[in-house]
Amino acid sequence: MDVQSTIEFLFGQQARFDAQMAELTEKMDLMVDHQIGMDERHDREIADIRSALRQAVRLSVEEQRRERARRQALDTKVDKVATSLQGLIDAMKNDRNGH
Repeated sequence: MDVQSTIEFLFGQQARFDAQMAELTEKMDLMVDHQIGMDERHDREIADIRSALRQAVRLSVEEQRRERARRQALDTKVDKVATSLQGLIDAMKNDRNGH
C-alpha cells in the first residue's frame, strides 16, 4: 500500500464522514425546530385548557350562587306557607273550641 493511496483513502473517509455529519446536523436542526414547535403547541394547548377550566369553575360558582339564592327564596316561601297553614290550623282549633 503506498502512501498516496492511503492519504486518498483517508481523505475519502473524511469527506464521507463530513457529509454524514452535515446530514446528521441538518436532521438534528429539523428535529430541534420540530420539538420547539411541539413545545409551543403544547404550551398553547395547556393555556387553552387552563382558560377553559377557569371559565368552567367561574360558571359553576355563578350557578351555585344563583341556585343558593333560588333555594333561599323557596325556603322563605315554604316558611310563609307553613306559618299560614299553622295559623289556619290554630284558627280552626280555636273555632271548634268555641262552639
